[in-house]
Amino acid sequence: VGFPRTKVTKWLLLGSMLSYGWRVFSSHAGGHRYFAHLSFKTTRWLEMLMAITIQCSASNETIVYWVNFHNFHHQACETAEDVHSPHVLGFWNVQLQDSSAKLVTT
Repeated sequence: VGFPRTKVTKWLLLGSMLSYGWRVFSSHAGGHRYFAHLSFKTTRWLEMLMAITIQCSASNETIVYWVNFHNFHHQACETAEDVHSPHVLGFWNVQLQDSSAKLVTT
């Protein structure tokens, strides 16, 4: 029992870097700028690809839930009701706690 051995090749490293780059782009440009703020236009297939990537790699909730959560943050930005403000809660508290439990939707 143990980990299988994998030969690290330039193609494995390149694929890993491209995968990481795509996931970061999907999360920041897709999840935040596109889905939450609609700040640019894209094709339907790229929209779906970003949503699937975000869902598979970075989220315990759906993208619709995250957008709602993010919009709630903007409504209460930097106040005591802000569910993920490092200025109010502190950097490590925001990073390490499950702040989604604080989101109350009606």
